Amino acid sequence: MKAVTRDVVRLRWRLSIGGFAVIGVLGCTPHTHKPTVDSEHLSEVGGVAFIAFEGGEVHMTVDRPLIDVPPFEMMRHEVTTASFRACVADGGCSGVGGQGGRDCNQHYAQRGQLPINCMTARDAAEFATWFGYGARLPTEAEWVFAAGGTQRRYPWGDEGPTCANAATQECEGLKPICSLSAGQTPAPRELCDMGGNVAELLEDDWHEGYDCDNVSLPAGIRPFVPLADACSNGGSIPRDGSAWNESSRSAYRVIRGGSDRLPRAFVANAKRHPAVAHVGDVGVGFRLARTP
Repeated sequence: MKAVTRDVVRLRWRLSIGGFAVIGVLGCTPHTHKPTVDSEHLSEVGGVAFIAFEGGEVHMTVDRPLIDVPPFEMMRHEVTTASFRACVADGGCSGVGGQGGRDCNQHYAQRGQLPINCMTARDAAEFATWFGYGARLPTEAEWVFAAGGTQRRYPWGDEGPTCANAATQECEGLKPICSLSAGQTPAPRELCDMGGNVAELLEDDWHEGYDCDNVSLPAGIRPFVPLADACSNGGSIPRDGSAWNESSRSAYRVIRGGSDRLPRAFVANAKRHPAVAHVGDVGVGFRLARTP
């Protein structure tokens, strides 16, 4: 693609999903989702709304472990179908191909403001590189910090999930990004769709717990992934907020946040699950983070 054409594609994409006003380009359905976030916490990166976090301590579970998360920024909303289609059109993303069939949003321009789904770890990495600005997948510690950690049961608070605050299996499919205001994290940051819509891929390899040398499961409960695969090098989650990855990457990644394919219980902040890194599950998408 010629440089001038590439610039036009990227400009139109950024205008269309920048978090300030969505216009009808790239096959998007116009949808306004202007942030009401305090300007102190809102930054515009490449025309896209990112929310700034000063960092601090967070418990990954109620009793352990305590992680010291450094400052970071997180995209206010999940990556949209329109933005991912722009990446494919520009040659930055390989795309989902034929997998997932009609359930994969990439195949439909009219689904532009729905979150992209059917995503693999490769898809997310390619998109982050194309987006630029040092963007990457969030670490699990960053995601938990942004969702409120153990301070609240769900990203928005302690009130249980309904179709007004989370698009889950009990509701009617995916919703346009930031359209469920009741599901936003509390002011002043107001991240959208941290619970429901698509489950979000994170940078961390899957481990059954946070300490491979002390994995304790209730009697009769089997691990999601064989412990020999999920804890091949032993060790425990880094206490500095970085991603916990094996020296040779695991075949599984952490996903969080629940999805429209899972029951409501899965949107709780305490819930985490593995996803096969190279398989684009129809319920899996992502959002980006960056280090300021």
